[in-house]
Amino acid sequence: DDERAAIEANMEAAIDPNGSGIHRAEYRFTRADGVIRYVAVNARTIFEGSPPNRRPVRIIGAICDISERKHEQERTLNLVDEL
Repeated sequence: DDERAAIEANMEAAIDPNGSGIHRAEYRFTRADGVIRYVAVNARTIFEGSPPNRRPVRIIGAICDISERKHEQERTLNLVDEL
């Protein structure tokens, strides 16, 4: 649930009319079957209007599964720790 709070906070920041609208982050989650997965999010909010009436109207971006890379990094760190 720590990830859920981080996701919500990052999304709130991304749609904040006073912010940059940029959302770049990596998240870890556990699927219902217990498998741990990782995703990378890269998104940008499109705003309409000018302050003080600026508002978010669209989010454009991508979510990529980076699980293999993260699992490989974990394996490498474990090997280093064993040395």
